[in-house]
Amino acid sequence: MLYSSDCKALQSEAEALQSEAEALQSEAEALQSEAEALQSEAEALQSEAEALQSEAEALQSEAEALQSEAEALQSEAEALQSEAEALQSEAEALQSEAEALQSEAEALQSEAEALQSEAEALPSEA
Repeated sequence: MLYSSDCKALQSEAEALQSEAEALQSEAEALQSEAEALQSEAEALQSEAEALQSEAEALQSEAEALQSEAEALQSEAEALQSEAEALQSEAEALQSEAEALQSEAEALQSEAEALQSEAEALPSEA
């Protein structure tokens, strides 16, 4: 009879181990499903990261192009400023020249009036 009870104990132990194995199998399948879901999420995140990297590179290129354009416009602005300053100097020189010519014209006018007065004061030869 000892043999029969040993068999029953072994049978119970085998059933318990079978149940444990089935539970572990279910847990392994659940973990596998979770791993596959995480792998899919990781692939989606990798794809998104690559898209963001491409966008960042495009924005960097655009920023560099805008920086170059800004530098070119700055150089043009500086050249125009220099030209404006040169034109201002030229305008001031022409203004000074115009004032000098105006003074000379006024002096000649005064001289002409003085000569006219002298000529009128001379006795006429009639």
